[in-house]
Amino acid sequence: MYTLRITGEGFPNACYYRSKIQILIDDFVPFADLMHPADSDKLDVVDALFTSNADDIVPIRPKDIPWWVPDSHWWWRVPTRDDWSEEEINAKINDYYDDDWDS
Repeated sequence: MYTLRITGEGFPNACYYRSKIQILIDDFVPFADLMHPADSDKLDVVDALFTSNADDIVPIRPKDIPWWVPDSHWWWRVPTRDDWSEEEINAKINDYYDDDWDS
């Protein structure tokens, strides 16, 4: 759910949950054992959403990335643009206030 909102306010939460899944995989059980067989490709889908939207995601400031996140968790640093204006950031992060949500 958060991954579908990564170009808005969902990016930090998507990263957090993606890291939790990776920690489970790395330290406890293979991903295939965690998921129903029909969902076995979902992690690849999530990672593809991160990379395909990299130009449209407001980056997380390095000081706001949790200390425990290893460099191998690349999704925290996937955004490619670093020239966002404050107005652009506010529009992206607060886009759920658009008129289409008022109904």
